[in-house]
Amino acid sequence: MSQQPINLMAKEGEKWLRRAATAGHLPALYELGWRLLDGSGINRNQMEGEKCVRQAAEAGYIYAMRGLGWRLFDGVGVKVDQEEGEHWLKKAIEAGHVEAMNDLGWRLIDYTTKKEEGAQWLKKAVDAGNVGAMVNLGWRLIDGKGVPQNPTEGQNLILRAIEMDSVYGMRELGWRFLDGAGVRQNIEEGELLLRKAMTMGDMRAMYYLGFRILDGKLPHMNPKEGERFLRTAAEAGEIGAMRALGWRLVDGYGVEQNIEEGKNWLYKAADAGDEIAMYELGWRFVEGKNLNQDMEEGKRWLKKSAILGDAYAMYYLGWSMLSQEITEDEPNEGEKWLRLAAKLEYTSAMCQLGWRLIDGDGIKKDPTEGEKWLRKAIAHQSVAAMCELGWRIIEGMTPTTDRAEGAKLLRQAMLNKDTKAIYCLGLFIVDGKIDGEDPAEGEKLLRQAADLEYPMAMKALGWRLLDGKGMEQNIEEGEKWLRLAIKAGNLDAMYELGWRLVDGVSLRKNMSEGEKLLIEAAEKGHPDAMYALAIRYLDGTIHYTSEVKGNLH
Repeated sequence: MSQQPINLMAKEGEKWLRRAATAGHLPALYELGWRLLDGSGINRNQMEGEKCVRQAAEAGYIYAMRGLGWRLFDGVGVKVDQEEGEHWLKKAIEAGHVEAMNDLGWRLIDYTTKKEEGAQWLKKAVDAGNVGAMVNLGWRLIDGKGVPQNPTEGQNLILRAIEMDSVYGMRELGWRFLDGAGVRQNIEEGELLLRKAMTMGDMRAMYYLGFRILDGKLPHMNPKEGERFLRTAAEAGEIGAMRALGWRLVDGYGVEQNIEEGKNWLYKAADAGDEIAMYELGWRFVEGKNLNQDMEEGKRWLKKSAILGDAYAMYYLGWSMLSQEITEDEPNEGEKWLRLAAKLEYTSAMCQLGWRLIDGDGIKKDPTEGEKWLRKAIAHQSVAAMCELGWRIIEGMTPTTDRAEGAKLLRQAMLNKDTKAIYCLGLFIVDGKIDGEDPAEGEKLLRQAADLEYPMAMKALGWRLLDGKGMEQNIEEGEKWLRLAIKAGNLDAMYELGWRLVDGVSLRKNMSEGEKLLIEAAEKGHPDAMYALAIRYLDGTIHYTSEVKGNLH
């Protein structure tokens, strides 16, 4: 019964809003437009809504200029057109709208190559006293995102905004104090700031605090309190809380597992336009992680997320399609998504695009462009890119041919605890590919990587110990490392031990076990194992029997 008057009031409100707009009242015209775009109190009609907003903007209404500008930038209710969005935001700035400086500044930094110009607009907005710009510039200075890093100046800007009662500033600095993200960790101060924002009605601060209680960042707090905060924020419509509560319920992470309820919260967040929730649904459907595996449903959600600009989803689609785990809907689609993620400066995408271009793996080979992308990723502190470029330089796969530089990159990655880099450097030293290095140092590095359970290192150490290649022969230990690599799922080691057992190379012959290992590796797609089996069957080295194969299943 109570719903009917509200509906009637909404209809009455829309009627008068339309009459005012028709009479040329620009605030009413803009109000009508954005409500039609968002479906707020009025049935959504995006075509009519955009028309109204444009009419108000073209008639010089400053708020419509700003609104049209950021919507065109973000693609909210209208088709993305960043160039036109920039035009309208600049028109609003010319008309004296300080908030438009903030809107334009951070978007130029995050969405375009005009980072310097974006920083200048943020500084102008700060000078004009805009608290949002203080926080937006502040955290970017802390992280060095699009501006030269200066954590002290960044923190001071956010503190200045907090002094002006900026809830956004309280929330931003609060979680950073809790996490020690770019600032010195101060759990007490972080909790205090988030709670203060909560008392001012900020549901996102409640979500941030709840999330971190469940992650154990506030050990004095009861996890049930964290779940209560998340639920309260989610029920109040805070999209991030819906998403966080959803995936935690699906996975049983910090809360009692309830897959159905969790999935419903993820759907709610996704239906509200949250691209991260779409990504969370997508990869879980693809991998069957606590949701029934459905590749097409997963791909659908990942694409929706990627279209909305989520770099994680773009990257996931890219590598999954190039690895043939997800089917492409059009030629070169995997490369397209990977490039889009790389252009958004997502370091994992830059790194993968780089090495795939160098290797010609799923993408047309272009070592020059590939090296460029790897160096861009390195400039963003990507340890993986240091390793990937380093070993390829040493192997002569890149335009740069200086092995000393390759070794230097591997050592940089090693200092950042990259196990693959330890393995690669050890292998190259043992094989004499780096001048002036002691083979004993190479063996030490290989052992270090093997002890860290890196399967390729276990395999490399294993066969070298069996053959005494670059190190003292130790057959018993060599076999041990190959078996450990097999246990870790390494098909190369399975093939290596298999053929050695069949042929009796460095090990006592064991035709039965050797054949089983070769068959298992071959059935899992290892080409060398397929070839080894074929030749030995054809030459009569192994006598094929259905019983042997049958024992494998």
